[in-house]
Amino acid sequence: MVYRNGSNTDVIIGVFDNITVKNGMTIVSLDAGDSLDLRFLDINIYGANSIEQGINIVLLNPVQKNITVNETIACRYLTHSATQQSIAHDEGYVRVMFDKKDYDTHNSYDSGTGIWTCPEKGFYKVSSWIEFLTSDNGGSKRAGIWKNNTFVSSGPNFSSGPKLQTEDVIQCNVGDTIEIKVVQSDLGRDAKLTGNPNETVLTIYKI
Repeated sequence: MVYRNGSNTDVIIGVFDNITVKNGMTIVSLDAGDSLDLRFLDINIYGANSIEQGINIVLLNPVQKNITVNETIACRYLTHSATQQSIAHDEGYVRVMFDKKDYDTHNSYDSGTGIWTCPEKGFYKVSSWIEFLTSDNGGSKRAGIWKNNTFVSSGPNFSSGPKLQTEDVIQCNVGDTIEIKVVQSDLGRDAKLTGNPNETVLTIYKI
């Protein structure tokens, strides 16, 4: 008998009741990773000195399947030099708008809404650097990452110094969204982000 994948029930060819078989053949569909094994059960040999055993497999109408290495998925956005986004005082987290594209392999970030949409399931490293104007130094400031409008993680809380950073590795499915938000308080007034494109940056890439 010939069995598939070592199973005692998945019989491809069965020979029973003293039937002599030579060049037994069948056609079977196999998936990648399937195995075949030949077994002799309760053998009675009449007038024979030996047994020839073996399996000869011939591939009929083979189909070529292409294995594609995952392509790079990455984006990097900055703030435009003319943009100085205002972050309201004591009004909770505000979405940061990175409105100048450096590169975006799948056009997955919408600079008009400030939302990145996942194009392929996987793990993504999300990093952001956010700088406030030096004149708006002081108070309490924090940057965080949101997935599907739900808080995921945040960087340290700064009571002094204008620059914030947040970074995390996030598992995403197709269609999931990521956004960066900041909050500032205790300054006593609204604060503005710098328009320096080298200081306020978002990068997202699949690892």
